Amino acid sequence: MGVRVLALLSLAVGSVAVRPACAARARAARAYVTLAAKKGGKGMPARSGGGFGAPPAGCTTATSAAELLGGYEALYAWLDAGGASRRVAIAGFAGLRGVMATEDVRKGDALIAIPSALALDLGVDAVDPLPAARAFLGAWHALRAARTGSAADPRALAFAPFFDAIPPMGSADLSTPDFFSDEELRELQWPPLEAEVAARASALRAAANAGGFDPAELNWARWVVLSRVLTVQDALPTAPARKLLIPLVDMCNHHLSRANAIPSGRVGGRLNVLAARDIARGEQVLIQYGGGALSNDRLLAEYGFIDGSPPALELDVLMLARALRSARSPGASADGSPLPPLPTAALSTTTLAQDERLLADAAACPPGSRLAAAVRFRAMLKRALAELVARQPGRGRQ
Repeated sequence: MGVRVLALLSLAVGSVAVRPACAARARAARAYVTLAAKKGGKGMPARSGGGFGAPPAGCTTATSAAELLGGYEALYAWLDAGGASRRVAIAGFAGLRGVMATEDVRKGDALIAIPSALALDLGVDAVDPLPAARAFLGAWHALRAARTGSAADPRALAFAPFFDAIPPMGSADLSTPDFFSDEELRELQWPPLEAEVAARASALRAAANAGGFDPAELNWARWVVLSRVLTVQDALPTAPARKLLIPLVDMCNHHLSRANAIPSGRVGGRLNVLAARDIARGEQVLIQYGGGALSNDRLLAEYGFIDGSPPALELDVLMLARALRSARSPGASADGSPLPPLPTAALSTTTLAQDERLLADAAACPPGSRLAAAVRFRAMLKRALAELVARQPGRGRQ
């Protein structure tokens, strides 16, 4: 984006139009169950294309497009023995791992019902994911000790099948910017996310030093919390919300416009996912992360994927408007110092056309790589910025 466009935005960004559908998603973010769900698992690499968990454009969710994945028999046996009710299984959808309905399910019926005892409770909800990450690591270390015989508590083995289904350290599934190199972070062309990653790295080092944790292990555990954990309000309205890692639910993928299932919270001691409409056998079970109100900076930062759909573009437009408004707010330079560059200035390092050519060059930008994720992210922001400019009074479409 050129200087002229950025100057225009610094003056007129406050007048951006909010489309009704996006406003509705923002209200949905205050839902009973707040999602901070799923990433990865065994058997198939995660994808950054087509929106995290969303089937690629043109891909159906019929039985013929899905393939049940092996390697989860121990998890299923553990769930069944623990009293879980499931009408789903883990499957691959055109290269993307997700959850598939194994029978026809009517609207309002439970697809998944997990007893609370089978969910890993990581403590009271908090903005900072590190306390929950430390709790997760504690349970993981107890399991390792029990398996090696250095600890005799058999209770540590209770969640072994669940832990075994979670992507390990070093997995390709760990694709959030917390695992990017400095060069890969610069390729995002979005300084606010670079600054967030730096702040998270500093907080992680401090927590690791204070608690005697291995930084790599704690970083992995924080990724598990951010990408797979659900914040669930108890049935009692006065009880604090809890951070829960819930088997199968943590494997459900995200889709803004085609979500067909809704996590319903804790009901009668069970954690349920209900069909939002009739679902046919072989369909992928899709939910909305964050109530459907997360822009791509949040999706990439917490889940490691970019959603290229039109509804996601709308959320990015609103995110950019907020970022630009904040950068030029009256308090942004209260001490009289020069204002820093607009956060969108870095996006002018390359053009959208250059980004698209790079993405089309598999040799220079391998599909599924962190570089590809960074380029797809900045390209999405450039599309959103162009849309934001077009909505300014008197501008019209460019």
